Formats: sequence, C-alpha cells, structure tokens
Amino acid sequence: IGLEEESYIDLFQAVMGLDKKYRVPLMLFYYEGYSTADIASFLGISEKTVSTRLHRAKTKLKGILKEE
Repeated sequence: IGLEEESYIDLFQAVMGLDKKYRVPLMLFYYEGYSTADIASFLGISEKTVSTRLHRAKTKLKGILKEE
C-alpha cells in the first residue's frame, strides 16, 4: 500500500469512527455533494445544526488524525 492510499484508509476509518450524528452530515456533504440545506431537510434538523455538526466533525477528525 502506498503512502497516499494509507492516508485515505486512515481518513475513512476516522470518519467511520465518528458518532452517527457527525458522520452522516459529513458523508452527505463531502462525499455525496449535498448542500447544508438539503442535509437539514433530509435529517429534519436546522441548517445551522448541520453546519455546527460539520464543524465539530472536522475538529474531531483533526484530533483523531493528529494522534496517528
């Protein structure tokens, strides 16, 4: 496995390790390309809550990936 592939595996594992409330918006936004408004509609939460969860998810991921 190349270095780049390892970093993708590490990132994927870190994302999958997040709580569902952070993982789902993150996946929908970055991997599926949905807007925060669309995600809010899908999940039945406010757009502000989606933004907050995305921010918290990114913060958690940075911490997890820094440890490795």
